[in-house]
Amino acid sequence: MERFCLAHISDLHVLELAGTSPLRFLNKRLTGLANLLGPRRAAHPTWLAEALVERLHDPAIDHVAFTGDLTNLALPSEFVAGVALLARIGDGARLSAVPGNHDVYTRGAAAASRAEAALLPWTAGAASRASWPYVKAPRPWLRIYGLHSAIPTAPLLAQGEVGAAQLLRLQRLVAAEPEGVRVRIALLHHNLHRRGLPSRHTSQLRDAKAVLSALCELGFTAALHGHTHVPHRGVYRPGDTAAGQAGGASLLVLGCGSSTWHRPKHGHFAHLSRLTLRPDAGVVGIATEIWDEASRRFVMEHDDALPAALRAAVSP
Repeated sequence: MERFCLAHISDLHVLELAGTSPLRFLNKRLTGLANLLGPRRAAHPTWLAEALVERLHDPAIDHVAFTGDLTNLALPSEFVAGVALLARIGDGARLSAVPGNHDVYTRGAAAASRAEAALLPWTAGAASRASWPYVKAPRPWLRIYGLHSAIPTAPLLAQGEVGAAQLLRLQRLVAAEPEGVRVRIALLHHNLHRRGLPSRHTSQLRDAKAVLSALCELGFTAALHGHTHVPHRGVYRPGDTAAGQAGGASLLVLGCGSSTWHRPKHGHFAHLSRLTLRPDAGVVGIATEIWDEASRRFVMEHDDALPAALRAAVSP
């Protein structure tokens, strides 16, 4: 039976300030810059992004899913550097991408569709938010759908929203699929699971319940997300009253964590995931990798994380 390897990376946070006018910081970016110079200083080093690119050149990887936050402050200079990095991973046939909240960091960046323009080579021509979601067909039995959850917010907020219009377009795209599609994977930036305080109110996907319901009703196999820098894996079962009590179609919800996070003193290291897909069974394996300081490379963390994911319940 044919197998397909889908690598999942997220939250690269490429930083490049060269040539940026100080005037660009007279908005929400001022608080973001303070964070970059303080708590998040050197938290996403360039050398680690380079090591990630090298790891992803593995010919055993059929496709790469990137779930947003290419930049820190949605600056033009950051997008130039970030696009160059993504281009080294692959073209649109090998890489699919969605924007994150940091990629629409200001209302100006969102209005100019800066993120959408930068990611265009990897989003099947989705030039503005109004043209999302997009769909790709890496195999006749497989569809990858990119959802846009990034919206500009006030300082200190990082909420997201997909919106009813985008979910309606998603429904139409699925309805137009040819016969033979067996596996559907959704990509979006914001997490779909409930987080603790204060993130539940400052960083949550506003319409998480609607998105989860739509994906289940449309027969999606899994939803891959970013946003949370630590890995997350679980299953959403509509109607669950407790873990393990299924109430209909289920959906794997998988967050790989940040793929360039490097804060050794806090025990935080970069992650990536590799999903094994099969047309007759969907996701049949999840391997996770973590950056290892000693060997200076990505090493296996869990060679089979799927059973644990299936035991964990997702609640929006």
